[in-house]
Amino acid sequence: MISTLRQILQLSEQILQAAEDKNWETVEVLQQKREQASKQAVSGDIPQDKDSSLQAEALIRQINLVDEKSLGLIEGNKQEVAQEKLRSNKRNKMAQAYSNQPKF
Repeated sequence: MISTLRQILQLSEQILQAAEDKNWETVEVLQQKREQASKQAVSGDIPQDKDSSLQAEALIRQINLVDEKSLGLIEGNKQEVAQEKLRSNKRNKMAQAYSNQPKF
């Protein structure tokens, strides 16, 4: 569980950096990876010894702090995030339509 929490913290920090850079596509990709890692953490073994429990608690606190910063940036740029998602969806649809065209 500790290694998974470290991975989540690393992904959270990368999400924060991408949000600071206003790279919303990267934020979305990293968020999906983070969700997968979070599912692993929840389904993993809970630390039984005190040291591991304290370490897990400290990591969770760090993750929460980083996530609060990211959320603030994302909330502040909601319109831009929505527009980027719309552009991304249009690009995907165009690429799909082009790939479905008959070849001459």
